[in-house]
Amino acid sequence: MHGHRHQIPEDVLRQFRKEVFDEGILREGDSIGTDDDTLLRFLRARKFDLKLAKKMLRDCQDWRKTVEGYGIDKLYRQIDPFDYPERQAVFECWPMWFHKRGRPLNIHQLGNLDLPRLFKTCTPERHWQSVLVNCESLTREILPAASRGAERTIGTVFVIVDLKGFGIQQFWQMKSLARRSFQVSQDYYPETMGQLAIVNAPASFTAIWAAIRPWLSKETAEKVDILGSDYREVLLDLIDAENLPRISSRSDGNSTSSNSSPSTTSTAPPSQSSTSSNPKYVVAHHMVGNTYTYAIRDWAEDITHAHGAGIDGFALNMGRDDWQSAKVADAYEAARQSGLDFKLFISFDMASFPCGSPQDAGTLRNIARTYLNHQNQLRLANRAVISTFAGESCTFGQDSPASGWRTQFVRHPDLNGQIYFIPAFFIDPNKFGEFQDVMNGDFHWNSGWPTKLTTPFVVSLANTLPGAPTSLIGSLQQNKAATASNNNLLASTLDRFIYVSDQHLYVRRWESLIASRDQVDIVQVITWNDYGESHYIGPIKGVQPNSQAWVDGMDHTAWLDLTSYYATAFKTGSYPPIKTDQLYMWSRTHPAQAQASDDPVGHPENFEISSDSVWVVVMITTPATKTKTFNVNAGVTRLSIPIAPGGIMHGAITRGNDTIVELRPKDFVFNGSPSRYNYNAFVAGARAQNK
Repeated sequence: MHGHRHQIPEDVLRQFRKEVFDEGILREGDSIGTDDDTLLRFLRARKFDLKLAKKMLRDCQDWRKTVEGYGIDKLYRQIDPFDYPERQAVFECWPMWFHKRGRPLNIHQLGNLDLPRLFKTCTPERHWQSVLVNCESLTREILPAASRGAERTIGTVFVIVDLKGFGIQQFWQMKSLARRSFQVSQDYYPETMGQLAIVNAPASFTAIWAAIRPWLSKETAEKVDILGSDYREVLLDLIDAENLPRISSRSDGNSTSSNSSPSTTSTAPPSQSSTSSNPKYVVAHHMVGNTYTYAIRDWAEDITHAHGAGIDGFALNMGRDDWQSAKVADAYEAARQSGLDFKLFISFDMASFPCGSPQDAGTLRNIARTYLNHQNQLRLANRAVISTFAGESCTFGQDSPASGWRTQFVRHPDLNGQIYFIPAFFIDPNKFGEFQDVMNGDFHWNSGWPTKLTTPFVVSLANTLPGAPTSLIGSLQQNKAATASNNNLLASTLDRFIYVSDQHLYVRRWESLIASRDQVDIVQVITWNDYGESHYIGPIKGVQPNSQAWVDGMDHTAWLDLTSYYATAFKTGSYPPIKTDQLYMWSRTHPAQAQASDDPVGHPENFEISSDSVWVVVMITTPATKTKTFNVNAGVTRLSIPIAPGGIMHGAITRGNDTIVELRPKDFVFNGSPSRYNYNAFVAGARAQNK
């Protein structure tokens, strides 16, 4: 049976490994993988003939370096298979269930296939690229995750193709696409399809199969089972009843199951354009509530620091405390004095401000009016940007939230025609239409994290979902906004949970937004200084909200340094050249499953799905090696390294015998027996000293 090492000719595997490394076909750190299971896929595909298996692997490596003109690694960085703008259109029929033997199960329903309609949303080139990155995600993320969940090697996927309603006309639409897909799967991802079941095969399938069969290798064809409409009994031998989709009931194209990605995608109303000519901005969410001790010089330091990292402004999260008005005034004055054209706008924290009466709205209007014409006020469409955190339930004494915000704030004579309102309302995007004459955009706060990826969700999918898919943007009219996040922890007896932030989430989120920049006007980094929730990229200063236990000593400014590269790419549309070698690493300080000896609060919710890894980003000017040892090309490389109790964080970039950058933070040790839990991230960075 595949995957059981005792049935594998160990001497052949050892010899194959030696030869592919000696001949330079494979190198440590290659993204294709260097583990035994990867090598065995190529050996099995060529019946353990070393010469043929080497040729197959060499051809695959050549393809990986050149596909689409720049290689699969760059393509995979540009298109996140779990989060890209056209994904909903491409994968309307891409649910995932799980096989009794632990294999992921892909189901394709082709009855409503309409490629011409799809290509109005997604170009044929972009669609093909999405096919390629999804093939890559299978071996890079999905199968390894399935193996971890099953606690044994899972090397193949079970595919079901439902042909109810499918005919010759649709086959001719997809003939070329199907042939290319089979070729890529067989030649470059061999032995990953364990079984293919074709159900609801129509009478015309005899002709269709006659066209398809010559494309398939003998080994692939032997894995195909062609079933009619009486398929259920056969599939129940392989799939638990509760996981067997009601295939026939979904042939009308209306999915009854959730998408395989736990991300949420918010799209603009049909009447709105999907592109924008607005300028691009990167802002950071600044918690005024943590600035009680700030003077103008403190704001000036933050502004200078943020501006140097490519951040254009701050969203000033302001609460109801009387003293916060003075701090906001100091921020605007510091921005004016800086001469940096650094932008500010108020984000009313509606979890703090009351909003039940017209008088409550008057308080907000008076604050907003103070800065409408300030030289550092962020403006879009020649109007002052105003935002909120929450507020979707505020009525200000009117009969509905939409009416309240419309009559008492946005359209009130004090502000009418003067503000560009982009709140962070926590509502279903389908309800944006209720606020169509209120909102000019939406800051989709929770799009920064895969918020649906919780322990119960993962358990329900047999612990096999790949890590850290990310969500897109909330949008309305011509302004679209999104959030980029790093690590989130709410640790108190009332709010005690974590959002998953592993799998290089901060970097991957940036890459997703840059790829979608035509649909996004403002990226808001969450946050500059929200220490209470452990998401901050600014220095630790001001007054903490009793968060010292998990914040002190956990500096995140290396993420701020990293931000500059991605902020530039978002605003200009091109990744800037890397002029200095840089190395960034982050990790928690104890295992996810650690048992603290003296923590009265206990584990936060969802701690089980955190990963014990050091996450690494390498940015280099020319090819080099990094300690553990990986060969890395010029540009940006993401790596992850498992860590165990007693482990330290140590990395180096070397060329030849020269060490260019070395990073070894002395304060970091992975503690297997902590006294208190801390799921915050320890972040460190180093860069070469230019001579």
